[in-house]
Amino acid sequence: MCTTDVSCCTHHVHQTRREVCTVSEPDKDDKGWHPPYMSYETLANFFDKKIGDNPVPPRIDTYFLDNYAGSVRPLLISTLKTMGMLGENNVVLEPLREAVRGGAESRKAVLRAWATDFYADQIALAGQHATAQMLWETFSKRGGLSGSTLRRAVIFYLALAKDVGLPVSAHFKSPKATISTPKQPRVQRVQPQPPPSGPPVLDQGKDIQDEGPALERRDVTLGTAGTVSIIVNVRWLDLSEDQFTKLRKLIKDIEALGLSGDDRDEEEVEVAS
Repeated sequence: MCTTDVSCCTHHVHQTRREVCTVSEPDKDDKGWHPPYMSYETLANFFDKKIGDNPVPPRIDTYFLDNYAGSVRPLLISTLKTMGMLGENNVVLEPLREAVRGGAESRKAVLRAWATDFYADQIALAGQHATAQMLWETFSKRGGLSGSTLRRAVIFYLALAKDVGLPVSAHFKSPKATISTPKQPRVQRVQPQPPPSGPPVLDQGKDIQDEGPALERRDVTLGTAGTVSIIVNVRWLDLSEDQFTKLRKLIKDIEALGLSGDDRDEEEVEVAS
């Protein structure tokens, strides 16, 4: 019950000098539903290995997660908050302590209880033997997900369902990754200036010096993150065998970053029909 102006209410109970009314329940805010889209294996390892039998800290911060990649830390913290395991300022709440109290079985029980409510729509579809497309639509329409984020969220859900024993339809599967041909790194060679015409002029008492090696430059594109430029100015023939091998490997490793997809750390989870 509330006492306020008429304009704020949806149901009128009694009208006096001010209107006394009941406020109807708000519609479910689908935009507030944010399904996790990190690697489920990484999440499970956080409970079973990162914490495991160790004492649970009062807060999960970036220093505690220093062995995780920088892109994984915010996803892990966000997922724990979505599951109600972290509070304000990443303070550890009781569900997280309960999840690690008895090993993997405790973790599965806590996650199953959370997922039964959070994924109620998906579980309902499983009981109807729904198709994969119907499953994907629950993430795209309600969660507003698309592209690789949609795919990762479905993969997380299917992996979670398999691990904790949630019902799934025989037709459920994750969307296929979009296959695109990676762009080859652009090779740009910087040639030295041509020597002047005519015989070289020698300074008295000095030997002729070579002009040095040609500069080599390669630009490696890292998607939306930007570009890394590699500029090499060495005499390859003067390098030792060990230097030559390590330098070539270093350049190849950097180039491989540009060729790798954005789904390297994902796990593919398919539900067998």
